Amino acid sequence: MTGFGRGEARADGVAVVVELKSVNHRFLDLQVKAPREYLALEHELGTWLKERLHRGRVAVHVQRQARQASRPVVDDALLASWLQQLSRSTSELGLHASHDALVRLALTQPGVMSVEAEGADLDAERRLLERATRQALEQLEQMREVEGQALSQELEGQLATLESLQGEVSEACADLEQRLIARLRERMRRLVGDAPDEARLLQEAALQAEKADVREELVRLQTHIHQFRGLLSSSEAVGRRMEFLLQELNREINTLGSKTVDHAVSERVVDAKATLERMREQSANVE
Repeated sequence: MTGFGRGEARADGVAVVVELKSVNHRFLDLQVKAPREYLALEHELGTWLKERLHRGRVAVHVQRQARQASRPVVDDALLASWLQQLSRSTSELGLHASHDALVRLALTQPGVMSVEAEGADLDAERRLLERATRQALEQLEQMREVEGQALSQELEGQLATLESLQGEVSEACADLEQRLIARLRERMRRLVGDAPDEARLLQEAALQAEKADVREELVRLQTHIHQFRGLLSSSEAVGRRMEFLLQELNREINTLGSKTVDHAVSERVVDAKATLERMREQSANVE
């Protein structure tokens, strides 16, 4: 399901911002973009996200802002080398310079003194990252919930349509054997012109009715519809179970189509397949 969430946490001059953007995807696909300082925390970040998300392609963008803390670093070996060289040179040239003056001069030479930025405190910033991530998840889930409510109503409407079609097929099949007898009697009358053999006629109609019997398929169809409706009221992640039930519904509808010998039933089967396809497209958005 689509959605967006943003979370932010601050402490001790460090601000962490986490942004989540999700689009539909059959499985959970996390695409994380985080600062180099947080490479060691990416596994934990993924764990926090997987606790709450189960499907969707989720772009995860982590930003870190901090006051640039730094410290001076002196290369002691290079400083000693410069002091030794400066002392030798001043002595050979007959110059007089205090030790402090030589030290100040040596410290200005390239590479002797540098400034090094302090790294991130991962223990402290782990908590900031978790807080920001959970805030972003809350926003994302709120957007998904609003979308999910509308989607649930759409799917419930499609279920009602499918259930109505199932009832119409059941009614159409109620007097199937009688209609088969009438159809066979008319066909034989056109072919031979005489009154057909009733015993043979009833036997043939019974065979065709047995082949076209779809009562089991209708019962299973109703069962799957009931199970699907139960998933709509569930608070758990049900997207994959919906996929499975849609496959089972499709199997029963295809069997109905292959068995039917009635034009009215064939029309209902076509309508049911169209309804099922719309349900399949909509359920792809379900977590």
